[in-house]
Amino acid sequence: MQAGMRTVLNATWKTLVVIGIFSAAFLGSTIGGKAQDAAKPQEPEYTNSFFYLDSAGALKPLEREPVGVSSKIHALGFGGASASYQIQGDRSPVRFAAGSPIEVIVKLENHDADPATQVLLYSLQSDKGHRQILISRVHYMGLGQKSDLQTSQLQMAFAKYGQGSIQITPSNPLQPGEYGIAMQTQGAQPLVFCFGVDGGK
Repeated sequence: MQAGMRTVLNATWKTLVVIGIFSAAFLGSTIGGKAQDAAKPQEPEYTNSFFYLDSAGALKPLEREPVGVSSKIHALGFGGASASYQIQGDRSPVRFAAGSPIEVIVKLENHDADPATQVLLYSLQSDKGHRQILISRVHYMGLGQKSDLQTSQLQMAFAKYGQGSIQITPSNPLQPGEYGIAMQTQGAQPLVFCFGVDGGK
């Protein structure tokens, strides 16, 4: 009788040990899975919309504005003519302090193409209630043509971010001023995602 009871107790003890091992393994994998999920970086829900990372690693939207085209004839044509891309407002509400890190996140629609061929970063000029980039200016008789499209374009560094996004950082520290980042698009009215950099006191 005692031998039978000892056998039953031993079997019960072994069963409890096995259950404990599997329970610990299950709880560990569950907790570990939650930790891994929590560690995953936040990514944009939609493609071709630009966000910046705040100090806590959360995504915050950049100012999103349509781009218009303005053309002017100077001095009845004797002063030449000019055309520029324009954005409403001379100052973006999204601000960075000079020298602070600027990390922009985007999920590109075309994953196969080099992001450097899809994304452009420009410095913008503020003038009379708007921001602009000079497309072209010609003097009388077409002399002295000028454009800011190349001189205003800035270099960027690209890196993979999360499962399907791209992290963009300016290659060089940005000077105080207004900036816009956009996709190279054809057909539809272009959008620009804007921010500003403030100088130190």
